This record gives sequence, C-alpha cells and structure tokens, in this order.
Amino acid sequence: MRMEDEGFVIKKKEYSDYDIFGSFYTNNLGKINLLIKNARKSKKRFMGKLEPFNLVSLKFKYKNQGSYPNLLESIDLIDNHNYITLDKKIIVLSSLINEYIDNFETLENPSKKNFNYLKDFFLRKDKNNLSLCLNEVIKFQLKYLKNLGVSPSVQRCFKCQKNLKEINFFDIQNGGNICYSCGKNNTNFNSMRIKNKIDLRSVKRDDNSKLNLIKTIINFSEFHSGKQFNSVQYLD
Repeated sequence: MRMEDEGFVIKKKEYSDYDIFGSFYTNNLGKINLLIKNARKSKKRFMGKLEPFNLVSLKFKYKNQGSYPNLLESIDLIDNHNYITLDKKIIVLSSLINEYIDNFETLENPSKKNFNYLKDFFLRKDKNNLSLCLNEVIKFQLKYLKNLGVSPSVQRCFKCQKNLKEINFFDIQNGGNICYSCGKNNTNFNSMRIKNKIDLRSVKRDDNSKLNLIKTIINFSEFHSGKQFNSVQYLD
C-alpha cells in the first residue's frame, strides 16, 4: 500500500553499502522506520533532505507492522532546519528532543500532540537563539512527559503540594521536586540532592538555571525510559 505523510527526521543509520534506514516521527503513523534504497549512491536525489530535525514530505510503500521493511519512494523538504549553521549547543539540544522520541516511542503509535510538540520546537522562530531554545526544550520536556503520564513536579513538592522556590532535592523515581520536610525520613533522601541547586525564580532569565533544570529532567526521563540520553554529556 502506498502512503503519503509528513514527518521529522529523527535519525539515520547505514544498512548496507548503498542503503540506509531512516527513522521518522510522522503525523499519521508516529515513529516509523523506512528503508531508503541506494541513498548513499543517489546523493543528488537525497541531498540535504535526510538531515536530522528536517520536516519532510514522505511517499513510501507501507506494509503492516511486522512485515518490514517499509520502502521510501520519495522525500521532499517542507522545512530545512539547516543545522550546520546552528550554535553547537543548540544542535545538542535539538538532538536531545529527537532522543526523547527515539527512547520513549514505540513504532506506529501516533500522537497528534507529540507531533505538534515537535513542530513547536523545530519550527520556532529565531532558531539560533540559545536562550529561546533552552526555554523551548523545557516546554517540550514537560509537555511531552505529561502526555506520557510521567510528568515530574517542578514548582511544587510532589508529596505535600507546597509551592517551592528552589529545587534542592529531586526524586526521579516517584515524582520530582520534594521538600525537606517530606523527604527527610526517606533512607535515599541524600541521594536525591541535586548537584547544583536550582532557583526556580531565576529560570526564566538565567541560562545556567535553565540548563540545570533540563539536566535534572533528563535524569528523571532516563529513569522512566530505562534508556540513556547521550546528548546530556555534551551539555557541560
């Protein structure tokens, strides 16, 4: 069956001397892998189109789940993210967004919300503005995890719901930010202390605070996905 869809390029990997597998998150099918025949041989046909973060239009031969591979027939750019021109840290943060999809999503489990979250991030204005990018990463993390049903509490203690101005302790297993009063009797409480205290009042204006919050949410995400987020090592 031939299908058309639009989606974001998540990653690609070599399959043979000339073929590659491309992973995409599409509007109608969610995460899908496509075999791209002769991709390394037909460079002009695919030039610039299979780069990460691009929004592309896809035409492919679709087989039922378990009857892989699905074969890509044609691909056209809708939005070129042009990642080569981006600040290195923004490239790492963009890769982090793709890691969320790769680590949490199963094949062909579509979500319009998740697709729109990707659009909000990758199609934002002023793509090379680091401070704006940090804001959008935090928004993506919290909205995406909430849609999965595992969103951490950030502004409140997840146990007593007390408003908190800082993050000193973060319970990645049970719910996120936790106040001293609620956590002091927990035998693992000292291990919940984060390396760099986060002043939540400064997150909106201070890029280092934003970055520390992103890393803290990544730790939470790694626990709940059971997978490592490789991008985090390049955020220091």
